[in-house]
Amino acid sequence: MSGVYKLDAHLYRQMLKQCEKEAPAEACGLLGGADDLSGTRIFPLENLDACAESYKMDPKAVLSVMKTLDENDMELNAIYHSHPATPSRPSKVDIAQAYMQVVYLILSLAGDEPVLKGFYIDEGEVTEVPVEIVEKAGEADVK
Repeated sequence: MSGVYKLDAHLYRQMLKQCEKEAPAEACGLLGGADDLSGTRIFPLENLDACAESYKMDPKAVLSVMKTLDENDMELNAIYHSHPATPSRPSKVDIAQAYMQVVYLILSLAGDEPVLKGFYIDEGEVTEVPVEIVEKAGEADVK
């Protein structure tokens, strides 16, 4: 897979707000859209680990999101989480736990300004995916 992941700006702002609110723990959630490179729906989820080094989503919540996306002819195309005190790059834990063929977005809060980066992670191989925040790509956000 290659290309630029496009994220609606209002979803980015919602993601940032969630990540700032849940710091110092990692925040997490899912994104979906009409194709594999456009985030137009956001689903903030609870980090069951509730810590700064890892995240875990409730499998039932993930299935519920996937059902909602399917009912709206959309697909799950990104998993996001924050790094409250470290850079926007996959940790060893992130790489080991990556099991879906989607973009993994990491929002770092470590510096003066937040930094969002995207990655494909496939069998331990990490490839950076450019992320573009766009002012309007379509759908409204949901929970």
